[in-house]
Amino acid sequence: MTRTAPAAQTVFDVLGDESTRRVFARLDTPLSAQDVAEETNIPLSTVYRALDRLTDADLAERKIVIREDGNRVFRFVRATDELSVGAGGGELELAFDGDASADGHATPAPSASD
Repeated sequence: MTRTAPAAQTVFDVLGDESTRRVFARLDTPLSAQDVAEETNIPLSTVYRALDRLTDADLAERKIVIREDGNRVFRFVRATDELSVGAGGGELELAFDGDASADGHATPAPSASD
């Protein structure tokens, strides 16, 4: 499945929050919201808000795991291991896990006048 990189401004907005950045950084392996809260010392309600923002921005993926007892648990993992920001032509550009847009360029962030 081919994924499209999220818009640069969306990524900047989502990762502009310190708690969300900490949650994003911890999602290198699939974890439940409870696990993230315990490992980062961030309140569970804040973790859920961060996970919602990250999944809405396509920066994290939610996976359903069925436990042996038949119950399901949601695990979250980063959708990318690498985000790069560059400046060129008067705009900030974002490279998402090495994926470029169809024309081979990173996704530009809108300029201040947009």
